[in-house]
Amino acid sequence: MEQEDVVKSFQDDSPNDLKRCQKKKREKVIYLRTFPISRLEKNSHFFTKDLREMLPLIMERQSVSLSHLKLKKWEQMLNNAYTIDREQLDKIFSDLGISEGAVTIVTDPTYLCYKWWFEAPKVNVVCIYDAYEAFYFKRHAVFLIIGSLIVGINWKDVPCGDVNCLSSYRKSVESLIRKINNSEFTFFRQTALATEISNLQQVCAYETQAHTRSKFGKDSNVGHLPEISHTDYRKVCLDHHLPSYNENESPLPVWRAKYLWFKGYLEIFNPDVKYLKMLQNGFIDNVPKEMVDVFMEENSLAVERTPQTTIEFPNGMATFMDLFFRKERESVKTPMIEGDCPRCLRNVNLKNQAVSEKLQCQKNMKIYEEKMKAANDSREKHLEQRTEAENKAKRYEEKALKTIAVEKKSKEKDSELKQLRKQVNNQNNQSAVIESLKEETEQQKKDLKSLKDTNKTLTYENKKHIEEKTRLSETVENLGKDLVNSNIKNEILCKENGSLIQSIEHYSQVLEGQKKCNDDLDMAHQQTNTNLVGECKELSSTLEKTQVELEETKNQVRDLEIERNALTAQAKLDQHDINSYKQKVNHLLVEKQLVTTQFAKEKAQTQVENENLQVVNKVLVEKVKRLEYLLKQHGIVDSSVGAQGSE
Repeated sequence: MEQEDVVKSFQDDSPNDLKRCQKKKREKVIYLRTFPISRLEKNSHFFTKDLREMLPLIMERQSVSLSHLKLKKWEQMLNNAYTIDREQLDKIFSDLGISEGAVTIVTDPTYLCYKWWFEAPKVNVVCIYDAYEAFYFKRHAVFLIIGSLIVGINWKDVPCGDVNCLSSYRKSVESLIRKINNSEFTFFRQTALATEISNLQQVCAYETQAHTRSKFGKDSNVGHLPEISHTDYRKVCLDHHLPSYNENESPLPVWRAKYLWFKGYLEIFNPDVKYLKMLQNGFIDNVPKEMVDVFMEENSLAVERTPQTTIEFPNGMATFMDLFFRKERESVKTPMIEGDCPRCLRNVNLKNQAVSEKLQCQKNMKIYEEKMKAANDSREKHLEQRTEAENKAKRYEEKALKTIAVEKKSKEKDSELKQLRKQVNNQNNQSAVIESLKEETEQQKKDLKSLKDTNKTLTYENKKHIEEKTRLSETVENLGKDLVNSNIKNEILCKENGSLIQSIEHYSQVLEGQKKCNDDLDMAHQQTNTNLVGECKELSSTLEKTQVELEETKNQVRDLEIERNALTAQAKLDQHDINSYKQKVNHLLVEKQLVTTQFAKEKAQTQVENENLQVVNKVLVEKVKRLEYLLKQHGIVDSSVGAQGSE
């Protein structure tokens, strides 16, 4: 509440210094100024000069006693810094054990913040406030875009699968920077810039690399030290693939390290000169003169400025003499007398010193040029040696690849030879199989001959049986006539004769069926003989072909070592022929199996029929014997009858 009352009193009365503020609030003696005017506490900054004056008073009032080392540490930090923010102030108070109630923080609307903007480092973005609304200068708006959208992004690799993602993001950022540079306005609203930056931060190329940005912020936030070591600077450059411009091992100011990091990201973003000039433009006005002198000696981006009245300094930096004269007028109150004027004498001395320093700088530049030439020569030699070594390595690699290819070809050819040998062995085995098939066919021919002989014997026996049948039929007819005459006497013989007649009729039917079977067997044997003869002819032709092919393959095997290239094509043809030959052999084997099965079936049928014929023959023999026995008995009866008649 006290702070708000003080702010209202400043707004109403518009005080111009701290004395009027103390008159308004007499109960509070210690006041601490803050800027810029903002309701946000994080945007408030404090002058280290005021803190250096007020810290002893605050410690005296609160009776705080500290060690000399801690006081010296904070004094060194305050002497090297121009302003601090609210977080740093809270850290100082907590470390020293000072309560914030002893200090009243008030805003300072009368202080010229413009001075702070132009004395602060270039990479710190500063905004001004008008009616609680923030604005950026054109240059600081560009710095804000660079720090928010360019710094921390990997501009060389593709962050996602889309190749055009990074290029489109680059074009949109370039268009935004071009829009601000080409505008006629000198101030830009913070809200408008924030919306445009947030819209671009939602792009895939930015979101995928957000972790690198936070890491860069942690690395670049080196605390409140005035300088950063060379190793820390190089570490950040290596982590983010940035070019390191500082070749000296001496430590760097924090503002300069940030500037060089920004410069590296801009070179990767777009190596065009206009972007680098945009970064360096206004840099000399923003940084104090003693810092710029050191920067101009080691950085090639800073360009000489040409004011109205200038003095050339050894580092190439040009300063405005009107500002210098203004300061001299304030310090020197003596009248201007020609010759005795201290200002003129001082100017002459400065001019002489500048000339001498200029000559010394020219000498140093010549020395540096000679060193650079020697370094370039050594670098060129090193590059030549490196190229020679790379060429030698390439030659060795080519030779190694050629040897590997030759070894592979030799291995492939050896494997092909092995396969061909295997094929030859297989062909030899197939020839042995064919010979065995020949033997089997000869055996089958012999079996057929034996079957023909058996058929002949069977036909001869059948003829004999037919003759016997005719003879028996004649005898039966005669006996029938005799039996008709002797029906009364030989009833028993008639009955037996009836059964014999029936058996004879059945036997005649059996003989007719056997005739038909014999005819069918003759036809089947003739067909099998013709088929076997054709198959034997085909087998003989295939054997002749295989013998010819075997002779060709043997000749090819002999000439393999001489004609390897021709062998591959011939081997393919032989492989095709072998496959066809295998198919033929398989077909012949199948036909052989079918013939053997058919022959076995026919053989079994003939055996069954022969067995049946043997059984029938046995029955017929028994019946014939019985008939002969009966006839003998009948002849005896006839003789007895004839004797009775004669008597």
